[in-house]
Amino acid sequence: MAYPVDNIIPINLLLKPAGLGYADFSSAIVFADAADLVAGVTFAVDTFRDYSSVTDVAADFKTDSDIYRIATRYFANIQKPPTITVWMKNATDTLLEIINSANDRIWRYHYFLKNVDVAAAILPDLSDCRMPQAIRYGSPLAHITSLTRTLPLM
Repeated sequence: MAYPVDNIIPINLLLKPAGLGYADFSSAIVFADAADLVAGVTFAVDTFRDYSSVTDVAADFKTDSDIYRIATRYFANIQKPPTITVWMKNATDTLLEIINSANDRIWRYHYFLKNVDVAAAILPDLSDCRMPQAIRYGSPLAHITSLTRTLPLM
């Protein structure tokens, strides 16, 4: 028995993302030195703090430091990331040891490094490091998305 065409109802669907369409699950870590701190602020080495705004970062770090500049650019993203993590480096460790030490305690997707911490000679060592492939350095004016090629300035 055939179904009559007159009984078919045309339906138009309009599908669009809802709810989590603008959610930001990004996470980032910045590696700081004691020299970046505001006078009188203490921050134990090999520990981390989470900050939820640039104002929070400015309470602990100088406004002319790379840490503050990175946080400013990071929180300017749309959608605004919820937090940024700052790891206080141990001055006696190499950059590779610092990153691995941080990775033993916490995991973040983006790793921001200060310009003074990154040199061409260390890039091969970073490829052996236990970290995601999203490494960013600078303030963050330039970034590396792969350890084998460097992208131009943003």
